[in-house]
Amino acid sequence: RGLKWLYVTSLPVSQWYHVAVDMRKPYWVYGGLQDNGCWRGPSATSFSSGITNDDWIRTCGGDGFKALADPNDDTTFYSESQYLGLVRGNSITGESRDIRPDQKHGFIQERRNWKTWGKPGAKEPELGNAMAPANWDGPFILSAFDSKTLYAGTNQLWKSTDRGDTWTSLGDMTTGVDRSTLRVMSQLSTETTLSLDDGIPYYPTITEIAESPVKRGLLYVGADDGNVQVTQDDGKHWANLAKRFPGLPESMWVSGIEASRHNAGTVYVSFDGHRSNDFANYLYRSTDFGSAWTSIAGDLPPKRVIHAVHEDPKNPNLIYVGTEHGFFLSPDSGRHWIELKNNLPRVPVNDFVIHPRDNDLVLATHGRGVWILDNISALQELTPAVLSEAAHLFTLRPADEIRYFNPKAHQGDMVFRGDNPPAGAIIDYYTRDNSATNASLDIVDAAGQPVARLQAPHLAGVHRVIWNLRYDALPAAPADEESGGRVIPMAGPLVTPGEYIVRLTALGHTSEQKLQVKEDPRIEISPADRKMWTDALRAVADLYRGAVTLRDQLSRRGASAELRDTARELQTRLATLYRQMGGSTGRPTADQQAQMQFYKAELETLQKRAQ
Repeated sequence: RGLKWLYVTSLPVSQWYHVAVDMRKPYWVYGGLQDNGCWRGPSATSFSSGITNDDWIRTCGGDGFKALADPNDDTTFYSESQYLGLVRGNSITGESRDIRPDQKHGFIQERRNWKTWGKPGAKEPELGNAMAPANWDGPFILSAFDSKTLYAGTNQLWKSTDRGDTWTSLGDMTTGVDRSTLRVMSQLSTETTLSLDDGIPYYPTITEIAESPVKRGLLYVGADDGNVQVTQDDGKHWANLAKRFPGLPESMWVSGIEASRHNAGTVYVSFDGHRSNDFANYLYRSTDFGSAWTSIAGDLPPKRVIHAVHEDPKNPNLIYVGTEHGFFLSPDSGRHWIELKNNLPRVPVNDFVIHPRDNDLVLATHGRGVWILDNISALQELTPAVLSEAAHLFTLRPADEIRYFNPKAHQGDMVFRGDNPPAGAIIDYYTRDNSATNASLDIVDAAGQPVARLQAPHLAGVHRVIWNLRYDALPAAPADEESGGRVIPMAGPLVTPGEYIVRLTALGHTSEQKLQVKEDPRIEISPADRKMWTDALRAVADLYRGAVTLRDQLSRRGASAELRDTARELQTRLATLYRQMGGSTGRPTADQQAQMQFYKAELETLQKRAQ
């Protein structure tokens, strides 16, 4: 009857405003949640159970918004609550410093002083000043040229070159309209107006800041009153672009700005009109620093409401937008748009980022938490030329041989577990047409020797297959008392780190890509010892396969029960030795080496007896 409630922590329903990443390995994800503070946590763990809530660390309270990591200093990160409640944090000590700009006199706790608000000429009482105005979702960025340089927006644009300890104003970027003079439902607002702050108490304010990553001093700033301004000399001179967007209604909220990393003069801007009951798609591109603009909304489904826009870091023709109703991409600079779905639910995507090293697409959704699409090379390389090929294998990113383990006992089903990245190499390929037979994926080493063969779907489209970085699997181990009567799968040995070739054969076409396999970064071992470990495992695997073959022969020939039991025991012991040696990377112990020789001799003896 509601007297007691169960706190369910296994539902992935967090509501993210923004998302960012750092450069550690594996990288961490940063961001802010609606009414649930700012957080940072790993994109991957070495735990076979995945990523849990306990792996995340809270970094600010209130409503969380942007959180950014210093890419050049692992100890420094920034978090922000509502109205640009900006703090600089230390990841080692847990300390944080309030660095909100324009705080020379402090401010009252209330959002405004009603004795002066809406009363032109009224004298502000001593210690009666309100907070300097800032948006509910106030923007700030770290400079691409110097991570100690920050830009932050209230109604003014602020710059700091010492990580926020001191700030310099670069000017008011808004129209400067007095909100108290604006009518709401035909009425002027007063202190008796109900729910006046249910929308936003501060207006106009800056909503977006973008810095060109290729031209120092080139900045774009957008505001909630529709103002868009640009400077090419780091704020000394500004040009107002607000009247240059064709077909754009006045006073539209600037929801996204992206300065191109491929062309200094190219910039993208999105606008959001839903607060004015306008749900149309407003998305523009300029190639001349904002002098002229062209709509690139193209055939994007109507009434999506665009929250964020970004250009792909590798393919200048590939554009992404996060909207109120899903995530979309355009492979042709905005002429045509495709919704990215797969298993992604159609939810608001408020922000997203592409990791600069790992090439992962990380989405901040409002209601389904953070989603990561690992390695988007297929999206970046799916050009018209590729689409015309019978089959194509996309660029492969290096793969680490992570040793996963589970340090915790089973915790039940009330604990959320996020997915780790796929355990192995991600192999993406394209086939133009359906085929009557499966495509094949062959892995060969640098000497051209076969390592593994993977079965691959043969239907037309883009497909993803995971290679576990191992040689072909062994026959399953027999059920025994230790396994609880279950047949245990036997994965093949991990390959030696180095360069491999992945070869796709489909529809009479062959395509190849190089793949770099790397050791688990936590493991320190010489190349010689690492090779000896793999060679030893392969030798035991060969003995194990020999024992399996022997048992099959004895069974077919109706050999004595004693001989069959002995062969079964040998297979079981070889399986145990294989698992034990595989549990620790390094030269086999003396006893393990002795067992290898002993079991080899036993197998040869049994093979002779079976003849």
